[in-house]
Amino acid sequence: MLNGIVLIVIGVIFGWIAAIPALIIWVPVARAFLHQNWNTATILAAIFIGFYFFFVAVGLGGILTSFNSALWTKLYKGMVVNENIIVSDSQAI
Repeated sequence: MLNGIVLIVIGVIFGWIAAIPALIIWVPVARAFLHQNWNTATILAAIFIGFYFFFVAVGLGGILTSFNSALWTKLYKGMVVNENIIVSDSQAI
Protein backbone atom coordinates (compact mmCIF):
# COMPACT_ATOMS: atom_id res chain seq x y z
CA MET A 1 0.00 0.00 0.00
CA LEU A 2 2.86 2.33 0.78
CA ASN A 3 4.28 1.74 -2.69
CA GLY A 4 0.97 2.74 -4.28
CA ILE A 5 0.89 5.97 -2.30
CA VAL A 6 4.48 6.80 -3.25
CA LEU A 7 3.77 6.16 -6.93
CA ILE A 8 0.64 8.33 -6.80
CA VAL A 9 2.67 11.16 -5.25
CA ILE A 10 5.36 10.79 -7.94
CA GLY A 11 2.66 10.85 -10.63
CA VAL A 12 1.02 13.96 -9.20
CA ILE A 13 4.33 15.80 -8.90
CA PHE A 14 5.27 14.81 -12.46
CA GLY A 15 1.84 15.93 -13.68
CA TRP A 16 2.15 19.37 -12.12
CA ILE A 17 5.69 19.85 -13.38
CA ALA A 18 4.67 18.83 -16.90
CA ALA A 19 1.45 20.88 -16.87
CA ILE A 20 2.95 24.25 -15.95
CA PRO A 21 4.93 24.77 -19.20
CA ALA A 22 2.04 23.31 -21.20
CA LEU A 23 -0.38 25.83 -19.74
CA ILE A 24 2.00 28.70 -20.45
CA ILE A 25 2.27 27.60 -24.08
CA TRP A 26 -1.44 26.75 -24.40
CA VAL A 27 -2.89 30.13 -23.32
CA PRO A 28 -2.04 32.00 -26.57
CA VAL A 29 -3.24 29.05 -28.64
CA ALA A 30 -6.53 28.92 -26.73
CA ARG A 31 -7.02 32.65 -27.29
CA ALA A 32 -6.41 32.15 -31.00
CA PHE A 33 -9.01 29.37 -31.06
CA LEU A 34 -11.51 31.49 -29.17
CA HIS A 35 -11.08 34.75 -31.09
CA GLN A 36 -10.05 33.28 -34.46
CA ASN A 37 -7.01 35.55 -34.35
CA TRP A 38 -4.22 33.35 -35.71
CA ASN A 39 -0.77 34.67 -36.39
CA THR A 40 2.64 33.10 -36.90
CA ALA A 41 3.44 32.97 -33.18
CA THR A 42 0.21 31.17 -32.25
CA ILE A 43 0.60 28.68 -35.11
CA LEU A 44 4.14 27.91 -33.98
CA ALA A 45 2.96 27.63 -30.38
CA ALA A 46 0.24 25.17 -31.45
CA ILE A 47 2.80 23.04 -33.30
CA PHE A 48 5.19 23.24 -30.35
CA ILE A 49 2.49 22.20 -27.86
CA GLY A 50 1.78 19.16 -30.05
CA PHE A 51 5.44 18.13 -29.93
CA TYR A 52 5.61 18.91 -26.21
CA PHE A 53 2.62 16.71 -25.42
CA PHE A 54 4.02 13.92 -27.60
CA PHE A 55 7.38 14.11 -25.81
CA VAL A 56 5.82 14.27 -22.34
CA ALA A 57 3.09 11.68 -22.88
CA VAL A 58 5.07 9.14 -24.89
CA GLY A 59 8.63 9.79 -23.72
CA LEU A 60 8.47 10.71 -20.07
CA GLY A 61 5.14 8.98 -19.48
CA GLY A 62 6.59 5.78 -20.91
CA ILE A 63 9.60 6.03 -18.62
CA LEU A 64 7.35 6.47 -15.58
CA THR A 65 5.12 3.59 -16.68
CA SER A 66 8.08 1.26 -17.19
CA PHE A 67 9.48 2.26 -13.79
CA ASN A 68 6.10 1.57 -12.22
CA SER A 69 5.83 -1.83 -13.91
CA ALA A 70 9.35 -2.85 -12.94
CA LEU A 71 8.80 -1.75 -9.35
CA TRP A 72 5.53 -3.68 -8.98
CA THR A 73 7.16 -6.75 -10.54
CA LYS A 74 10.07 -6.60 -8.08
CA LEU A 75 7.66 -6.19 -5.17
CA TYR A 76 5.51 -9.10 -6.35
CA LYS A 77 8.54 -11.36 -6.78
CA GLY A 78 9.74 -10.35 -3.33
CA MET A 79 6.37 -11.22 -1.80
CA VAL A 80 6.28 -14.61 -3.58
CA VAL A 81 9.79 -15.47 -2.37
CA ASN A 82 8.88 -14.46 1.21
CA GLU A 83 5.66 -16.50 0.98
CA ASN A 84 7.60 -19.56 -0.19
CA ILE A 85 10.06 -19.16 2.69
CA ILE A 86 7.21 -18.92 5.19
CA VAL A 87 5.42 -21.94 3.69
CA SER A 88 8.68 -23.97 3.69
CA ASP A 89 9.35 -23.09 7.33
CA SER A 90 5.84 -24.04 8.41
CA GLN A 91 6.02 -27.36 6.53
CA ALA A 92 9.33 -28.21 8.22
CA ILE A 93 7.65 -28.26 11.64
